[in-house]
Amino acid sequence: MKRLIKSIILGIILFFTTAIILEDIATGSSPQGSAVAGRYIFYNRSIFDGVNSAANIDDDNAIAIDKQALLPGQTATFANYTSYSRGINGIMMDITALAGTPTVADFLFYIGNDQDPSGWTPAPSPSSITIRSGAGIAGSVRITIIWPDNTIQKEWLQITILATADTGLPENDVFYFGNAIGETGNHSIEAYVNAHDFYGVSDNARNNLWCGPISIDDLYDFNRDRNVNAIDFGIARDNMTNFLTALRLITVPDN
Repeated sequence: MKRLIKSIILGIILFFTTAIILEDIATGSSPQGSAVAGRYIFYNRSIFDGVNSAANIDDDNAIAIDKQALLPGQTATFANYTSYSRGINGIMMDITALAGTPTVADFLFYIGNDQDPSGWTPAPSPSSITIRSGAGIAGSVRITIIWPDNTIQKEWLQITILATADTGLPENDVFYFGNAIGETGNHSIEAYVNAHDFYGVSDNARNNLWCGPISIDDLYDFNRDRNVNAIDFGIARDNMTNFLTALRLITVPDN
C-alpha cells in the first residue's frame, strides 16, 4: 500500500513538473531568464537580401556565415571582421525568453580601432531596430539592427545588449564586429588592404552567369553582388591601408 501511495505521489509531481516545462516552452519563459543565443553580422542591401535596405526575413539569407562575434577576452582574427564595401550596416542577435520589446535605449554602441574600448566614441545611431518573434535559433526572438551604408567602416563596432527589463538578461552582453573594406585575410597577424588583395581579385575573377552562383563567403566579392570583377578590384585599390590606417587585430578586455 505504501509503495502504491508513493508511486501516485511521484506521478503527480512528474505531471505538474512536465506541465510547467511545457508552459515555459510555449510562452518563451524560463526560470533562468533571457539569454543571448546568437550574434551575427549580415550584408544589408546586398544581392543576398534582394538589395533591400529594410529589415525583413530576407536578411537571414545575407548573414555572413564565415564570421562570428569577437567576445571579451579574445583576440581578433579574419573571422571577426568583414570586407564588405558598405561597411557594417547590419547586425543581428537571437535572444531566448525575451522579456519585452527592446528599443535603442536597451543597447550601447561604440566604435574604435585600438586596444582600449573604454576610450572609444559613441557609434552613429542605428536607423532601425526590428524584432521578429520565433525567427531565431530554436524559436528565439531575432533582433535586427541596421545602420546606413558606410557610416561605420574600417573600424570596430562594440555592441552591448544591456540587462534591462525589456531584454530580461541577467547581465550585460558585450560583443564586437569589425570591417576592413577590400581585405581578404591573407595574413593572420595584420589586416592591411594592399596589392595582394586587389590583384587577388584579378586572379579570381568570376561571373555567376558562366561560373555558377558565388557563395556569400567568397573572399573577393567585396560588394556581395555574386560577381568578382573590376568593381571589386577598384574597391580594394581605393581602400588601401597600411600599418597606420589598417584595422587592428585587437585583444578586447575580459569583462
